[in-house]
Amino acid sequence: MRTSDTSSVAAIVTAVFKFARAKTLRAWLLAGCLTVGGSLHAVDVSVEGTGWLQDLSLENILQRSLELDQHESWDPNMIEDGFFFLKEQMRKSGHLEPTIDVLLLDEEGEQLASYTWNENLQLTDERNVPEAGRAKFQIEPGKLFYFENVAFQGSDVIDPEKAKLYFHPAQGLISSKGDRPYNESILGSGVRNLQAELQNMGYQDAQASVDTVDIDQKTGGVRVDISVEEGPRYWLRDVHDALAEDVSDDYARKLLRDDQQVEEPYSQSKARDYATRLRNIFYQNGYPGVEIGLEPTYGDANEEKVDVELDLVVTPGPRTRLAAVELEGFNDTKAEFVRENITVEEGQWLNRLALESSRDRLARLGVFNRMRYRLEPVETEDGSAAQKAVFMAEEVKQQKFSLLLGWGSYEMLRIGFVYQYRNLWGRAHSTTFQALQTFKSSAARWQYAIPETRAFAYNSQFSLYGITREEVSFDREEYGAEAGLYRDLESWDSRYSVVYRLEQLRSRDIDGNEIPGDPDQISASIAFEWATDQRNSLLSPDSGIRWTFRSEFADPVWGAQERYQLWGGTISWQANVTNSWKLRVGLRHEALTAWFGEQDSTPFNQRMFTGGENSIRGYPEGEAAPRNAEGTYIGSETMTLLSTEVQRRFYKNIYMVFFADQLLQSEDINHWPGNQYLASAGAGLRMMTPLGPLRFEYGHNLTKRDGDPDGTFHFSIGYPF
Repeated sequence: MRTSDTSSVAAIVTAVFKFARAKTLRAWLLAGCLTVGGSLHAVDVSVEGTGWLQDLSLENILQRSLELDQHESWDPNMIEDGFFFLKEQMRKSGHLEPTIDVLLLDEEGEQLASYTWNENLQLTDERNVPEAGRAKFQIEPGKLFYFENVAFQGSDVIDPEKAKLYFHPAQGLISSKGDRPYNESILGSGVRNLQAELQNMGYQDAQASVDTVDIDQKTGGVRVDISVEEGPRYWLRDVHDALAEDVSDDYARKLLRDDQQVEEPYSQSKARDYATRLRNIFYQNGYPGVEIGLEPTYGDANEEKVDVELDLVVTPGPRTRLAAVELEGFNDTKAEFVRENITVEEGQWLNRLALESSRDRLARLGVFNRMRYRLEPVETEDGSAAQKAVFMAEEVKQQKFSLLLGWGSYEMLRIGFVYQYRNLWGRAHSTTFQALQTFKSSAARWQYAIPETRAFAYNSQFSLYGITREEVSFDREEYGAEAGLYRDLESWDSRYSVVYRLEQLRSRDIDGNEIPGDPDQISASIAFEWATDQRNSLLSPDSGIRWTFRSEFADPVWGAQERYQLWGGTISWQANVTNSWKLRVGLRHEALTAWFGEQDSTPFNQRMFTGGENSIRGYPEGEAAPRNAEGTYIGSETMTLLSTEVQRRFYKNIYMVFFADQLLQSEDINHWPGNQYLASAGAGLRMMTPLGPLRFEYGHNLTKRDGDPDGTFHFSIGYPF
């Protein structure tokens, strides 16, 4: 592609997104989204009496559980269901004797009726419930019952402090009674989990029981004594496969494995793991009804250990062929497309693992809420065993609209929407339009996506996008198009991608005259990225590791004005150091090079502008970047950021965090890895929410340049790395 051709394409894309710069549109987007976000459910509910945050949580539970958006007014059944939901939630929080009343209100908030419940937990006078679109549940929580102390006798292998975690979470610096709610279900569950943990460690005869429960009716404090008897530890020495005595299937006999000599603690879950591996072998070879019996043989017991030999007794059932594959519930999805993604073949031996793999592949298409299959017997002329597989789908709604809401210290309010149309053409294609508005930027993206299928093992995407953003020393404009291939490697928890990107990169209203790089350039590049994520949670991880590597090559060969390269990599690791303290470490490196090109011709807005809530936190957004002689922030061509933080529970879902950020950077790649060192340290509070942590942090600068601030406050949502 010639540069003139790419200029024409970039001009078209620029025109499409030019509207995003209009100030009037920014105001319209904010006002429009706030209006949509303020819309009420067809039936409204409010809760009072448990504190504003808990009230809000209970309101959300009622909205989801009662499906209020499907109703136009309250009826007796809905009111009674609401009472039971709230009663259960209060019981979980340790309030065993709450008082709950409900008021029915009209649109003006005037009371139409009020109700309570009798001793039989029935709504009083349920025949005279008026039509009302609003209900207010008033809760008097009553006394809080909580674990004052949990004591253990008899265990030598489990730390008492760890054992307490089965009954209530680790204590923060400020501990409240509400952090340790008591009810019989929590107590019983804790005892069962403690006993199961001992048994998984090999103590098969372990018993945990409640000796005494002392409840102080005045304070609500509950003191519990738990007795633990561990018994000897069982050790698995040998695993042997065998067919049941009445089975004479020669092919099944060939599938049995040689004896396995092992040396590990024995438990029921460990035995089931061995049985599952053997069962899968038979599934793969046409035995869908195979049963595996567990027959342990115990050696002589002594006070410390018991040796165990495990026999896995196989009853294979008849070897079965797959007679047919049928489909149910595929209304918007084309049948031939579904069959293309099913790997089993009619007439072959029935492989349940292949059926489950096909079910999982269909589920990953993203157009089904639920995907299942069932097996049904089929009569054959020769009397041989055969079954048909019936795949059952519950399809998603094709159209979906979602609001976006967030906050950052620099951009402040972030608000927008996402509109998605799924399962286009009946082949699981989707198109998405997203718009995002802040007080500093406008952004929009349209995307067309084709999922991975059996025929083509890559996810494909095509996008048009545009963004305008007020940076600390210039206004950023980027308009472009991209086409990419993505591949998920589930066994490695990884994804890799290849993306072609054509974009117009502009830097306007730059402070000062002496700036490096090109402020207005057409870029065409190919980017490669590998990401591995082994964290235990995407929004609030507390263990695991995530790392990425990215490289991007712009070149006139595929339409760029100049030749340059972008390199980047990140790694983040988090772990529980103790029951109370969590450690998080993040390392990020980026570089802008111009191998076989001119370094002074690289795009100005591809430089790194460090500082902010997700960078070195002693600085506002972009203000840790290198400055020129005029004092203009000109960004760096190489940077390395090391962030370390420790986190401890402070109160309920609020955590304290202490952090240190260290930055090494240079405005010139020739000084790689950097010639300017900055460091900051600070502390903050984090409130855990369903959207991720709400962060209040202050970073103090330990090293300062002339004109740098002493420190910076940040308020944002999400983890910094």
